[in-house]
Amino acid sequence: MYEIKATKLDNEYGNLIGLASIVVDGKMKFDSIRILKNNSERGFFVAMPSYRDKYGEYHDMYMPVTSEMTYQIMDAVEASLLNGMPAVINEGKQERLRVSVKQSRSEDTGIVANVRLTIGDMTCPIIQVRQSPKDRNLYIAMPGYKTRDNEYKQVCHPITADFRRELHNDIYLKYDFSRGNGKPIRNEMPEKQQIQGRGR
Repeated sequence: MYEIKATKLDNEYGNLIGLASIVVDGKMKFDSIRILKNNSERGFFVAMPSYRDKYGEYHDMYMPVTSEMTYQIMDAVEASLLNGMPAVINEGKQERLRVSVKQSRSEDTGIVANVRLTIGDMTCPIIQVRQSPKDRNLYIAMPGYKTRDNEYKQVCHPITADFRRELHNDIYLKYDFSRGNGKPIRNEMPEKQQIQGRGR
């Protein structure tokens, strides 16, 4: 089940007219979706938060995996903007969770694995397993961006302690499996928002 909530912004001169979020099954949140004014029949389109790679190109931090889901999100955002209430897609349905982990190695950033999380028809391909250079402990880096107040805000993250624990255990288990018999040192530090993107 997807719960989409849209909030209007008082922005008379810009094309940013609102922000939206998606909560899947009450446990995973996709946040900081921008609602941008345009000349289409709807009068707006939605833009997922993005980050810029080392070549200067922008990529979405997460996205729908089907065109049908894209249109459903647009319909839900429109309904939420009109009535001020969250809109629901697939009410009562439990969405399937899939997690894949691929080893990587970057001495500069401490990345040891890249993680793709897919829940239902939403996917986030840029979660990372990183290793602290100080104590060699592992932690999960969820995508986020730096705000104007110089703070980090996550855009894709668990919203319950139980699901956070379940997700982290699944990621670490798959990371262990990808390394063979070796066991990594890990900790229980909160997620760090290391992937910086564009936000409001």
